[in-house]
Amino acid sequence: MKRRRLLSFAMVLAMCISMCMPCLTAYAADLGNTSPADPITCTCTTKCTEGAVADCPVCGAAEADLGKCVGEAVISETECSCGTKCTEGNANSNCPVCSVNGANLTRCKGTEQAPAPESLKAPKAEVNSYESLINAIQSAEDHTETTIQLAGDIKDFDWTIEIPSNKIITLDLNGHDIISTQEYGKFRSAITVKGILNLYDTSQDAKGAITGNAGTDHPFLGNNVILGGGIFVSSNAEFNMYSGHISKNHRAIVKGTADSFVTRASGASDVFVDKNATFNMYGGYIDENTLASGISHLTGGAGVMVYGGIFNMYGGYIRNNTIANERNGNYDYTHACGAGVYIVNGAQFNMTGGYITENRSMYSTYSGCGVVIDSTSGLNDTMNIATSRFTMSGGEISNNIIYDFGWTEVGAGVFCGGDMELSGDAKITGNKILNYYQNTHEGSGGGVYCTGTANFKMSGGEISENDAGQGGGIYVYQEENDSNGLRGMIEICGGRIVGNKAVSEGGGIYFEQKVGSSGTSKDTFTMSGGEITGNTAVRGGGIFTTSQFSRTAGMLCNNTATQLGDDITVSCPYYPVNKGFDLSRLGPIPEGDWKLADDCQHTIDGWYIDGCKSEYFLDPADPRWNASTTIGNDVSACIPDQEIYAQPYTGTRWQYASAIKAAHGNKVFHPQLGVKTLLDGGRRRTKNLYGVVKRTVPAG
Repeated sequence: MKRRRLLSFAMVLAMCISMCMPCLTAYAADLGNTSPADPITCTCTTKCTEGAVADCPVCGAAEADLGKCVGEAVISETECSCGTKCTEGNANSNCPVCSVNGANLTRCKGTEQAPAPESLKAPKAEVNSYESLINAIQSAEDHTETTIQLAGDIKDFDWTIEIPSNKIITLDLNGHDIISTQEYGKFRSAITVKGILNLYDTSQDAKGAITGNAGTDHPFLGNNVILGGGIFVSSNAEFNMYSGHISKNHRAIVKGTADSFVTRASGASDVFVDKNATFNMYGGYIDENTLASGISHLTGGAGVMVYGGIFNMYGGYIRNNTIANERNGNYDYTHACGAGVYIVNGAQFNMTGGYITENRSMYSTYSGCGVVIDSTSGLNDTMNIATSRFTMSGGEISNNIIYDFGWTEVGAGVFCGGDMELSGDAKITGNKILNYYQNTHEGSGGGVYCTGTANFKMSGGEISENDAGQGGGIYVYQEENDSNGLRGMIEICGGRIVGNKAVSEGGGIYFEQKVGSSGTSKDTFTMSGGEITGNTAVRGGGIFTTSQFSRTAGMLCNNTATQLGDDITVSCPYYPVNKGFDLSRLGPIPEGDWKLADDCQHTIDGWYIDGCKSEYFLDPADPRWNASTTIGNDVSACIPDQEIYAQPYTGTRWQYASAIKAAHGNKVFHPQLGVKTLLDGGRRRTKNLYGVVKRTVPAG
């Protein structure tokens, strides 16, 4: 009986298992296929900050960790103040851009730091006094790189620190300063380089400086010129600057009496590079230096002066330097130039990176603020010609200002009295000449000023947003040398000249050529490429020229003049009498490629008269071109039968000045036809600027 009951229980249990197995199998399968909940991820595109949090499942949660936000930090590149490129773990703590949490350091405007030499990683001598520094230099092995690191400020010395010709010294400022304490009347550069000097600052903020020094006493014509307040690089020596500051060094002063000022002299507040010497700047700052003098003719270089040597600028900043002329405590309106860089006596300056910016020139009757290229011999009063050369393929010359006190100020960005070539991605921008009292733009050549036999070639780069009285972008002055007929060449074959302004003539370029005894002008201004657009002036928004100009290619359009000649004004007192500006010199316009930057956006098809000027007044015979009138922004609403003027330029019209614009013939919308009709030039019931109504039958 008992056995029968056990058998019955086993049969029932087996039956239950067989019935439930499919369910268990399915449930197990479901368990195996079940995945965990998807993780919560940040959806922000902009980096969240305290007080500015996006509606995001991560950042919007209570007590969210905003450090986990994947959005990109909002950065204004114009606010970056870095001279050296920031890297992860070594960002500039004083920069409002790079110091923010989560900053995208690829947008840092600083320049790449050159690789540190192996000697910086090797054992180094540590010094904290003038005596210990001199001993370390003298005990360094000849012709072998030796690293010396400052362990404290070097100060209270009144003699120069000399790097002998047989030494190669790498000096690490390590956040400390070199400050000389010189007696009145004694002039010594902080460092005199006769061998090779590499300058670094490996501290986090790299604020170590060579500062407060007056310069080296240089005898000249019975007086003394003071050169190189910070560093004097002797002939055949080499100075390499990687980081740190050379700043706030004393002015260069020429000693003498009020009755015995020399005719001409030169000085450099900060770095002086002698004949056959080389200065390579990879990073760091040359800033806040002042050059002033009591002589009747002062040349300069408050930041850097290169006297027949070579200066290669790869990075870093030359900024906030000032040049002025001073006599007996009062500023004197005499020659002073080159607040940033001054090259002279056949010197060579190659700029591939870095910034020359925010320098100032005051109380000057001469030239240049950012860079001056001087082809005289500088210290040699005989004024021999020794052509200096400046090549700029990168970097930026920007926001330099000449303050005009009623004299002749020229070349806020660059003064070119030698050879200059602009290429690559170089940029000359935001430079200006200002009337000190009225804060208005005056002088000539906001961006670049070329004079004499200077040769200027632009194959790339940009000259933009510069301001002056004449020649907002470029001003060229050529006066023929009667002894040899020499003139420089101005070639525009690439790059962009855009957004410059002139108070009177030549928003983009002002070209002035005076004829010598030969009585003829010469083809020294050519355009074969590039772009001259968006510039403004009263006359000649793009180009104002007093002589020959030849264009074979390149964009020349969409400039603005408030009185006449949006793109070109030809005013030729030195041009052959009664001969018009030849139409063939303007060159072809690419078919369909140019469009007017106004409401109509019509295709430019040719060169048109845009006003004319007789000797003393505007000539009513040729009013301004005005064939793009619209109603509001509606291109299709061009007024039919409007008072328009679109006369093609033929080159035969000639009085005192011809004004020309790249434009198109009359384009009139006919509502009844629903199409635009091109009238091939001519006037259409034109009422000109002077109220004179001309009724002519349009062509076509």
